[in-house]
Amino acid sequence: MKTSYLVFLFLVVAVARSNAIVFDICSFSAILKENGLEGFSGTTIAEWICLVFHSSGFDTSALNVGPRATNHGIFLLSAKWWCDDFKTPHARNYCNVSCEALRDVNITDDIQCAKKLIRGEGKYCHQIDFG
Repeated sequence: MKTSYLVFLFLVVAVARSNAIVFDICSFSAILKENGLEGFSGTTIAEWICLVFHSSGFDTSALNVGPRATNHGIFLLSAKWWCDDFKTPHARNYCNVSCEALRDVNITDDIQCAKKLIRGEGKYCHQIDFG
């Protein structure tokens, strides 16, 4: 009985993690270049790599639950400003995307949203200082 429970628990965890990727630096760098982030608003690929390494560890399913908002995906974008988690009060959703979509293997929407953030789109947002 105990063994079957452990096998079931392992399968549940494996299925839950199957919708995530933890990128290596080289493949993530290539994706950033393909999506036009080299030189985007004066940023470098190295700066993007540093940002993502320290925020999500290159994990597309990253989730950081905070006291005022939850942050989602490889760029840890806030549910208060950038996506809709359907529970954060007065969320802005400037990227017009569900927070769940920011935690899947397709990071195209994450990249487009990060570009909006860097450009300073959104009434109350501030640009990231990569310095």
